[in-house]
Amino acid sequence: MTQRSAQKMMTLIQSVAEKDDNIRAIGMEGSRNNPAAHQDQFADFDITYFVKDPTPFRQNDDWLNVFGERLMMQKPTGALFSGTMQPWYPYLMQFTDGNRLDLKIACVGDMDAYLAAEHLNTVIFDKDHPVQAQPETSDWDFHIAQPTEEDYQDCVNEFFWVSLYVMKGLKRGELLYANQYMETPVRAELLKMLEWSVGVNTNFQISVGKNDSRLKDKLPTEDYDKLIETYRLDSAAATWHSLQTASQLFIETARIVADQLGFDFPEYPAHVIAYEEKVMGESSAVQPQK
Repeated sequence: MTQRSAQKMMTLIQSVAEKDDNIRAIGMEGSRNNPAAHQDQFADFDITYFVKDPTPFRQNDDWLNVFGERLMMQKPTGALFSGTMQPWYPYLMQFTDGNRLDLKIACVGDMDAYLAAEHLNTVIFDKDHPVQAQPETSDWDFHIAQPTEEDYQDCVNEFFWVSLYVMKGLKRGELLYANQYMETPVRAELLKMLEWSVGVNTNFQISVGKNDSRLKDKLPTEDYDKLIETYRLDSAAATWHSLQTASQLFIETARIVADQLGFDFPEYPAHVIAYEEKVMGESSAVQPQK
């Protein structure tokens, strides 16, 4: 099936609203409103219908069929969306032609809160107050935030504290335990420090994208290569090598951030690394990879 164009999708989205008196306005948000985002066939259509009464839209899903043949859908049922995005009701739809529509139903009275929530949120159609011109959108809300000294020290502390859990798991032969700590707290803090390094080089005026999607373009090639090297976790030896690589990259990056922002880099990371190397060296079962 040929994928419908962005123009066809937007025409369809507006025509549905025009034909339904309950729908009073359309909001658009997300990457398609972001001038800094790369647009391709996978970009979602993030749309909000502002309605007088949301009840009819929640009674059944038949009204959604007009948007096309769905491959699958998520909506706020059960624990998956428990307590989230209320009172805005989302339908996340993937269509068989490749398009994806993330459609929220919100009350008309929520429009001011919607516009105030993010600089990417705009009203593109309004039956009651016709929009004369589109406001300029910006990804300002997603720019890398400059850390405080406390933020910085907490990041360093968390990285090296949790690295000890990774080491412990490896020594116990518990690879899944070690990898879960490596993937969540350790990697999260490493990515945070790398983001800050990009921030200090750009005066904290850019975003690196959702889930660091554009981090590759902002890092020195050698740093990005080291980061990718840390993703191999398919054996105890690989995870140990990844932890060592991550620790080295973290320290190098953290020193740069500290120098640029006038923060103190603590002494204990070097001691933690020495301790981990000593403990891991006591067993021949786990050796760093070359």
